Amino acid sequence: MRLAFLRHGQPRRGETDPGLTSAGRRMAFETGGWLLTHGLRPSAIMHTATARTNQTAEEVGHHWPDTARMLGDVSPELPGDWERLTDELITHWGDTATLVLVGHHPTVGLLLDLYGPPPVPVPRRNLAIALVLEGNPSAGWTLALAWPGRPAL
Repeated sequence: MRLAFLRHGQPRRGETDPGLTSAGRRMAFETGGWLLTHGLRPSAIMHTATARTNQTAEEVGHHWPDTARMLGDVSPELPGDWERLTDELITHWGDTATLVLVGHHPTVGLLLDLYGPPPVPVPRRNLAIALVLEGNPSAGWTLALAWPGRPAL
């Protein structure tokens, strides 16, 4: 299985459930382009229930217009939660699927702690980060690719 975990683009400030700024939309679109240049062809793009992850998935999805976007709890913060999520994804999608998961910065930290160091430096607070993992829970995951995203403007 190949999983690309993305942190959302830059959110607007001062809102309860902020959507993305125009810069945040550009960041997300750019991240999708980077994934495309590295051969990712996702079976689905999954995102959490926030406006910023939904809009990030929308912008990333412009690169694969026929790929389904769906809501899911795809931003685990603890190792056990990550293991459960990946087990569920493999059970549902199979071990050859490629999925894009759009979530939040705690998962970036978790994945870097579990599978780092990344192939390129990734500032944990950047936006629109992409971490591409290959493998599966039983054989282990490898952090194969990383996009450092962009700092907040």
